[in-house]
Amino acid sequence: MYAFLADVHLRPLNARDRRRFLACLERLKARAEQIYILGDLFEYWYTGMEAEVRDVAAALTDPGVHVMRGNRDFLLSPPFPGLIEGEELRIEMDGRRFLLTHGHMLLRGDIGFKCLHALGWPLLRMLDRCVKPGLKRGLAEYLVRSSAVIRPPHGSISPGIARAKGVDTVICGHLHRACMSPELIVVPAFADHAVYLGIEGQGADFYRLD
Repeated sequence: MYAFLADVHLRPLNARDRRRFLACLERLKARAEQIYILGDLFEYWYTGMEAEVRDVAAALTDPGVHVMRGNRDFLLSPPFPGLIEGEELRIEMDGRRFLLTHGHMLLRGDIGFKCLHALGWPLLRMLDRCVKPGLKRGLAEYLVRSSAVIRPPHGSISPGIARAKGVDTVICGHLHRACMSPELIVVPAFADHAVYLGIEGQGADFYRLD
């Protein structure tokens, strides 16, 4: 089985968050051959936090675990374990073509976020290299608080997105709600109910770990 989860939203400095996720991940490793975390593993991220999450990083060194960046943790960078380069990944399972992505660039409209992505993210990457950790933490927490204002809470993805991307099915997270169709699967937020998507053969379903 291949497993997909998204929007874990670990608070990096919260040991309880990390313990809960690590326990779930160990159970999932026993069920799945490959595990894909489709972005927003962390509630926020900036360079220098690596020492705070050594337990999580150690669990992600398994070659069967893969991590994508989301809009909350887009500053993740190598050598963080399992990190996938780029915002999209194409894989094939049982002859079907899948596109994996967090989903923040798939929403219809959402001009505010797309401007932030194009103009703000390069600036934040530059600040991440030169700002002191205390200031970076304050900035990260401010951006988390303001994200609900920048991004509409009920975004949607256009029908035909799989065809537009040249695949059979798109799998993403980001919307914090479930959707299952032949062309689009949206994985609900793992932070809310510890739910993941499992695909085995031609079958796909949502499962709970808690």
